[in-house]
Amino acid sequence: MDPSHNFCMTRVIFNTNILLMVVACMSGCGSSSPDQISSATSQYQVANESAQSPESPNTEPDPSRGRTAADSSFEIAERERIEADSGGRASSSLNSTAGQSPQSSGDRSAAGASPEELLEQIGQIEQLVERGEIPGSTHQQQDATFGRMMNFRRAAAEEVLAQQAEPQQYVMAKLAKLDSINALVAIGAENAMPDFLSYSEELTGDDNEDVRLAGTKGKLEALRMLAGAGDQRARKDFDEYFAQCDASDNEKIRIAGIVARIDLLMQLTGVGDQRTLNEMGEYLDGLVDSENEEVRFTAINSKLAIFSQLIKADLPGARDEVEQFAGSLMDDSNAEIAEMARLTLFNLQMQDVDSGQQQDPASVIEALRELFETSPKTPTLFQSTQVAIGVLRQRGYQAESKQALQLIADAFKNSENQQLASEVDYLMLQAGLMDFYTQVNDVLDGEGNPESLVTSAGDMLASDSNANKLAFIVAENIVRAAQNLEYSGQVSVAKQLYDLIQLTYADHEDKQLSEAARQMIEKPLARIGMIGKPIELTGALSTGQPFDWDSYRGKVVLIDFWATFCQPCIEEIPNIRKNYEDFQELGFEVVGINIDQERDTAKQFIESEQIPWPNIVCDEAGSNPNAERYDVDSIPFVVLVGRDGNVAALHVRGSNLGHQIEKLLAQPEDKSDTTGSSPSG
Repeated sequence: MDPSHNFCMTRVIFNTNILLMVVACMSGCGSSSPDQISSATSQYQVANESAQSPESPNTEPDPSRGRTAADSSFEIAERERIEADSGGRASSSLNSTAGQSPQSSGDRSAAGASPEELLEQIGQIEQLVERGEIPGSTHQQQDATFGRMMNFRRAAAEEVLAQQAEPQQYVMAKLAKLDSINALVAIGAENAMPDFLSYSEELTGDDNEDVRLAGTKGKLEALRMLAGAGDQRARKDFDEYFAQCDASDNEKIRIAGIVARIDLLMQLTGVGDQRTLNEMGEYLDGLVDSENEEVRFTAINSKLAIFSQLIKADLPGARDEVEQFAGSLMDDSNAEIAEMARLTLFNLQMQDVDSGQQQDPASVIEALRELFETSPKTPTLFQSTQVAIGVLRQRGYQAESKQALQLIADAFKNSENQQLASEVDYLMLQAGLMDFYTQVNDVLDGEGNPESLVTSAGDMLASDSNANKLAFIVAENIVRAAQNLEYSGQVSVAKQLYDLIQLTYADHEDKQLSEAARQMIEKPLARIGMIGKPIELTGALSTGQPFDWDSYRGKVVLIDFWATFCQPCIEEIPNIRKNYEDFQELGFEVVGINIDQERDTAKQFIESEQIPWPNIVCDEAGSNPNAERYDVDSIPFVVLVGRDGNVAALHVRGSNLGHQIEKLLAQPEDKSDTTGSSPSG
């Protein structure tokens, strides 16, 4: 670990809010997975029946890749912990949580290790963070893992400091400890802020210049965060310490003070403090021409961020000011400042396209070409220009959206930056998924070719060279598309896609991916497997009477899994009611399976809406065994049963329901039915 590294791996250097504002407002059109519509304790979802092109594929780091000799001891221990968690066990080598202090972390890997070994472990953790390889299959798991990584790193650094070590090793350990505490502050770990402030204060008096500077920056950062949160004492302490830094003979400390003050004033202007906004503007005007490039960059960056706030507030003249200011910097001798200016103007153009004020998608393509011709191929340029893909697609410019994606990929495909090259692979994957979702939507609209859709899905899975990562992202999106198709009534097409995933991963060399794929399609295949088989229903009705499924033998029965919190379910009730009234005398019945967790909620709704058919409600534990028995995890879920007692169709709703009922009623009655009674309920 280089002791001269930029202080705090959690610090965001390029923080142009005018760029972030556009990305935040325009980059997402929502997940294509079903939206959660019940309370936090409910497992059920409303199925989304329209396939949406994903804004970006699910690219969470994959914890299931094979181990290599380069894996850190933390990474191996963390994988073992994740694997053990599935069996209810915790790893003995590391069992701390994100919020625990290192004294209570239970870390045993640091004990007895030499300073060299400990610093090697610290370096390995930093490499994992830099590569974004945080173990965990969900964001929550990754957040918790990151906390454990920082506690692990902090404990290792403290172990170095407790031993006899070389002076440079002490320097590295002090910087690692401070940075780890700062990272714990960023994720809200308990007691991290007091530790951060006190340890930063301690390091401001260190003999090593790098450590003193890190301590100074840490103290300024801690006081800034506290003052920005409204702590008046911290604001006073910040002002006093800033004055001390500003009077220092050390230029780096003076610059650290200036940058911290800009950050604080920016934070306070963000909460609508007009006095601070004026103070900030005057302060920045005196710094934008600074001879120090770091100060100048920070001042210009912050001034553009203030302009973004003024634009959002729709203040007259703000747009003209930012265009004039950014335009004057497009050919600046500082490449980062020139890039920032060009991207600011580009994103203003994207804002106009997104709002509909500009309706010329060709101008966006031309702007992208100009950017790539005049700007260095930096990660910032790569990330910022991708907003064009989503904006163009959301405005209906599909061809130009694909063209923008291809331009970005071509510009960065030969990058020497491995991370960028990897992200280009993801971008090209996104292009393939966009085409795939176009086919899915065509099939949903009745205009596409299901066979071509299945072929495309197979080609995507087969052509990917990085089968352990990118292909599984494809698999996840194929399953999502299959669910959309299934719940829209395209059950046969959905089954072909589920079968394709099963075939691809059943004997996959990576057993964890194979198991993950199995779990993704287990319930969908079980649902579809109901077709042609008998179904049994049990439970108590909303009236309190026991439900008698035998009384429905020889009838055509619609089984409707629904809940009062499911708006699509409620919207379908009038259609079910009409068909119930039209066909009941001919042998058609309806049974509702309500999955509300409170019986009274269901009962009140059924009574108020005067629903005439029987409804089985939850048991005393708040669950409905019928939903669990048939793997129903998304609603609406509709099952149509023929006279023979076997499931004839799934997801039959809308105008198609009446046609299907007529077909089933035309079939001969089940000769085994001898009751001849009417259904009870």
